[in-house]
Amino acid sequence: MSTTEQSLQSKTAVLCSFYTKIGSCRHGEECSKKHLKPTITKTILLPNLYQNPRFDLVEYLSRNRKQHRVKKRKTGDKNSYDIAEINFETKDGVKDNEEKANVDGENKEHDETKEIESEDIQKDFDLFYQDIFVHVAKLGQINDMAVCENENHLSGHVYIKFNDYNDAIAANLQLNQEWYNGKPVYSELSPVNILADAHCKSWDHGHCDRGAKCNYLHVKQPTQGIKKSLWDSQTKTYTLKKLEMLKKEVQKK
Repeated sequence: MSTTEQSLQSKTAVLCSFYTKIGSCRHGEECSKKHLKPTITKTILLPNLYQNPRFDLVEYLSRNRKQHRVKKRKTGDKNSYDIAEINFETKDGVKDNEEKANVDGENKEHDETKEIESEDIQKDFDLFYQDIFVHVAKLGQINDMAVCENENHLSGHVYIKFNDYNDAIAANLQLNQEWYNGKPVYSELSPVNILADAHCKSWDHGHCDRGAKCNYLHVKQPTQGIKKSLWDSQTKTYTLKKLEMLKKEVQKK
């Protein structure tokens, strides 16, 4: 092996493979390997932008307590529902002197609470996804977007790939000057080229056994109808822009 080949191999060996593939490393700046930050890329990363309520559920439910309702079984009139507010207090256990009927009732309520939690968290996420997509799409045409729901250093990461290098660079500069939901937005250029390659394939298929130890993206998906509507709207907007540009060019001739 030549000296040049040995030198290239040595330089490659010190690169952090996780940072290169995923754009993020659990060791951060303390990583013993090199994080080669790109200067030209189509992808940006907004670290920890999505605040996942699953990881602070008590605070989330307390903040949204009055908005949460659940439909009970029908009572009397077939079109009538008994609407009751869910009790979101955490129960550590059941007292010894409680009757079994009360325990069964609490279990049913707990199941209903879990259902309403899931529904409302998804609604909140859909709004978040829409906020980010609509705003960023004004800065450049989006090619792909992924929001992470990992339980580790990747939690809340938002990856956005543009169709154009210049749009990614301009968006990175612009977003670093902005705030979202009362907090400053941080943006950085990411080495990830194809977001799908950074996905955790097990998570995409329903479950990942590695949990918080997984270093790949656990991508949270918005409701399908909302996602399709956003992407269709972007396609229409940029198609009309291109047609308008072509029209102006023809008029100049």
